[in-house]
Amino acid sequence: MASLFRSRALHTSARAASEDTRKATSDFLARLTAGRNSGAASAASTNSAARSMIDSVGLRDVTDERRRPFLPGKPHNFTSKDLYPEAEIRVKRPLVGPRRKVAKQIDPFFLRGENPMDHINNPLMSYAFLNPLGMIKGRNLTGLTWKSQRRVGKMIRRARHMGIIPKWAAQPRPGGLGDRDFARRT
Repeated sequence: MASLFRSRALHTSARAASEDTRKATSDFLARLTAGRNSGAASAASTNSAARSMIDSVGLRDVTDERRRPFLPGKPHNFTSKDLYPEAEIRVKRPLVGPRRKVAKQIDPFFLRGENPMDHINNPLMSYAFLNPLGMIKGRNLTGLTWKSQRRVGKMIRRARHMGIIPKWAAQPRPGGLGDRDFARRT
């Protein structure tokens, strides 16, 4: 019974890792298999198999007996760093529009040196900067510089107030603005 306890203690504590425990365990395994198989060759192979099995299990280190430090992300770790992880670093929102350097390269008004206010009477120019609901598109969609975007907004608002483009849609009225719209009713 004592040899069985020692062999069992081999796997549970560091103190049981002595040579006599290894020998007792290998002898115990050899006796178990020797009863089943007769012959000296099978007993020797069983004994060597038992020894290799015991050696492969390995021994526990004294360092294993100490407490292990808490690992991040474990359920038992309740430090403030683990409970409240750092906020993600967010990049500049893509809804803002291009940077000044890029906008100056793609803005047609800036490239030609024109003012959008000169095109108030051109409804097709105004429709290019409206979405289907009639709202003014943002810089992220137009790609204009800040200055041109402000002027385009001013152009569209003036064209709406003058009646050149509708206020609530981005398409012209069917038939357009003709004489019958301005004719006097008699």
